[in-house]
Amino acid sequence: FFTRVVPPLLFLLLLLLEFLVTGRMLLRLFRMPEVAPFPEVVFSAGLGACMWIVLLWLLAVFHIIIAPVAWTIAVVIPLVGYRHLFYWVKKFVYGGEERHVPWYAPQTLLLWLLLTYLAMNFLTVVRPFPIGWDDLGSYLNRPRLMVSYGSFIFSMASFQWEYLTSIGFLLFGYGSTFGATASMMVNWMAGALALSVVLAFAQLFLGKGRGLLAALLYYTLPLVGHFSFADMKIDNAVFATGAL
Repeated sequence: FFTRVVPPLLFLLLLLLEFLVTGRMLLRLFRMPEVAPFPEVVFSAGLGACMWIVLLWLLAVFHIIIAPVAWTIAVVIPLVGYRHLFYWVKKFVYGGEERHVPWYAPQTLLLWLLLTYLAMNFLTVVRPFPIGWDDLGSYLNRPRLMVSYGSFIFSMASFQWEYLTSIGFLLFGYGSTFGATASMMVNWMAGALALSVVLAFAQLFLGKGRGLLAALLYYTLPLVGHFSFADMKIDNAVFATGAL
């Protein structure tokens, strides 16, 4: 557990922190109005992910999508946005709210089912090899090829989630086991982002504590669930960005 499961989890948490810092810098730059804490997390993470796609696309276009440049960007962004970095660290360490909900309440059951399904899918993705043909031929193969060439390839012409998929190969090597697992975890992360978008929408328009049933219904759709643990496709990412 500590050698196979914890490292990919830490990688995703650090990547999420990069997205949050990048996204909040852009939100403050655009002078977006303040929102509730959870929607702010979702908006910052989504916008940060989109900005990272742009950055990786630019690296590919200029033929410098290589590990040293990627690591430099990963270090420079938190340094430039150190105020936002401290903001998020403080938010997650000291922030929160207290609610008293009985253990038998429907909200408790829905939350337990949702977190359990997410955790089971996460454990299933901890593997060095894709399952589906689409993974091998397209969704993981194209970003891996781009990293191996160190430059732009035609099949990655548009802005797409696969640029984020390439981060695992880019940072840890396109031939490494952990690099492949990390890249697949980025696609699993798209499902978690999609769930968060559903919950954020419900909180904004229906109130706190709403949206659990909608999120569970979405994530338990057979096709959506399949893309979260078997075929590491980008449909969840398309839904998340479209909904945002």
